Amino acid sequence: MQNTKLYKILSTFSVSEWRQFRDFIQSPFFNKKQELIQLYLCLYQEKKKHYESVTNLDKSSIHRLVFPKDAYDEKKFNHLTSQLSLLAERFLGQLVYEQAGILMEYHQTQACVDRSLHKNVKQLCRKMEKTLATLPYRNADFYNQQYLFYNLNDQYFTSQKIRKFDNNLFKAGQQFDVYFLSNKLALLCATLERQGIFSHNDRIPLEEEILAIVKSKQFQDIPAISVYGSILLMLKEENEVVHYRDFRTNFKHHSSSFSTSEIQLFYQYAINYCTRKIRSGHKTYAEEMLELYQESLAGGYLLDHDQISPWAYKNIIKLGLGLKRFEWVESFIREFTPKLPEDKKQDAFHFNLADLYYHRKAYDEALQQLNILEFSDVHYKLDARVILLKIYYETKEYEALHSLISSFRIFLLRHSEITKSIKTPYLNFLSILNRMLNQGKTASIEVRIKQTSLLSSRSWLLAMVEAR
Repeated sequence: MQNTKLYKILSTFSVSEWRQFRDFIQSPFFNKKQELIQLYLCLYQEKKKHYESVTNLDKSSIHRLVFPKDAYDEKKFNHLTSQLSLLAERFLGQLVYEQAGILMEYHQTQACVDRSLHKNVKQLCRKMEKTLATLPYRNADFYNQQYLFYNLNDQYFTSQKIRKFDNNLFKAGQQFDVYFLSNKLALLCATLERQGIFSHNDRIPLEEEILAIVKSKQFQDIPAISVYGSILLMLKEENEVVHYRDFRTNFKHHSSSFSTSEIQLFYQYAINYCTRKIRSGHKTYAEEMLELYQESLAGGYLLDHDQISPWAYKNIIKLGLGLKRFEWVESFIREFTPKLPEDKKQDAFHFNLADLYYHRKAYDEALQQLNILEFSDVHYKLDARVILLKIYYETKEYEALHSLISSFRIFLLRHSEITKSIKTPYLNFLSILNRMLNQGKTASIEVRIKQTSLLSSRSWLLAMVEAR
């Protein structure tokens, strides 16, 4: 049952949604098939008793519970679960529709305009106006709903054939312009960001025209255009630091105008910008990047269903260690490791504590944490060996160091499931480290470190060469 489409949909339901869906399928408007009601009520009862009992039951067992007198027919039962899945999808769509601002009232009003139900139209328009005033965000969706509202008012006014001026059409045009620009800016920013990642440079329609509008500051007081406009300039003219500063100012000023998902996106644009600046040699952006992470953590914007991404978790720790914010990093590890996916928690906790202790030069504590690691993730397995190599080098345990270099190289070469793009930086690291042991400090080693494109722990190697 776990692999069925129906199970996967139902597994996302909250307690209240299970009850609501029960009422939904029992409504003859949506469903007239008693078999579907019987099937769902059986699943619902099993869910109330113990959720895992639903996951452990196979299809034939469920069929016996629902239809005890009928022989099991695989094809018929699959068709039944498929029909229930379609109803579940329709139910989820209905939930979203009912919560989508004025959209439900808009379509009700449209129907009443078409039927010349004037009194109903007036009442529904007043209701829509109140709903619009209470919408929490001033993003592109808000302006779209404003446009729909004024456009519908114009349709109603026109249908009455009153010979006088009405400004609803003008207002609809204004709101549509803002909606279009806001949405187009969001799409432009997303496209430019992806082009930077995937080296794809197709011409984007209206890019130059939209850029000119942004630079004119004609819509600077509109939150969505102000924030997305500064992101666009940040992406197009990366070397102009003023655009990043404008983004930070605009974002801070308008943050209450956006949903959580949009705020998460804005932080990601800013973090990616700082990443690019750091890679191009502007190391001061590391502090800025850590501040962005700290802000987004404080606001809960790095969590998705109370979980943190393993990649964000790792990047934050790496950044904090590089900036020597050791106490903050330790607090972060202890607070946010429990918010990792379950299968990542133990290795992440012990590896990152080991890395923290290594940076503090508490080598014995680092080794203790490495010994606890179970290595469920190949990346931790590789990086743990790098920490060991660094400890052996810094403590002058050269015999152990030579042995580990040799065994690590063999490990990398033998494991075909580790891709070449992952292996190469580690193999280059081992090669340079081995040369450092044999040759000491030479200019050629320093040049090689700087010129090797794929290299693990480049900064550490340079620091060790300089210290010799």
